[in-house]
Amino acid sequence: MILEHYRLVITYLNIPSMKKITLTAILLLIGLTINAQQIRVGDQANNVKGKVERLIKDYNSHSNIGQMKMWSNVLWSNGKIKEVIIERKNVPHVSKTGEIHNQSFKTRYIMKGNVCSRILIEYYNVSLAILKQQCAEEYRRIDNYYFERGYNSYVTLFLSSTGLATKEIHQIPYDSLPLSIRSKIEIESNE
Repeated sequence: MILEHYRLVITYLNIPSMKKITLTAILLLIGLTINAQQIRVGDQANNVKGKVERLIKDYNSHSNIGQMKMWSNVLWSNGKIKEVIIERKNVPHVSKTGEIHNQSFKTRYIMKGNVCSRILIEYYNVSLAILKQQCAEEYRRIDNYYFERGYNSYVTLFLSSTGLATKEIHQIPYDSLPLSIRSKIEIESNE
């Protein structure tokens, strides 16, 4: 299923054959790993740490994927996990036009009360304008919210206090969304 999805994407992008084979292999490996290691707001801190450790181990066992690098760090406070961080360098991103750009970023799983309370992805070499453009291609935009399919979660974009373009992933407490957004979601869902 995942392989077929990537084949359709790569065919749609009109990329030459040899690049299609290489790109399919990279996207398949990344996609399988990401899908297998899904981390969400509300996950227990030790589960987040374990999933990140397995992700890094899986990646390192396939470390012949070009220049892409991945490593992690765990921050502790008073014997409890405060934050789990994954750093990624030179990750290929394919636009709808078929352009491939390497991106470097860190994903921060921030804990509160031994539970993941925030997920932030901070990009080192992507501007906020480009991040907005990428999210417009990947998500359904309603006002300043970028929704995943099924409207189970959404993304907000901003500059972090350190000036990095940042994506924050939110699980949807539907009732907390503004009424105007809920109305637009209901209209979209009925179409």
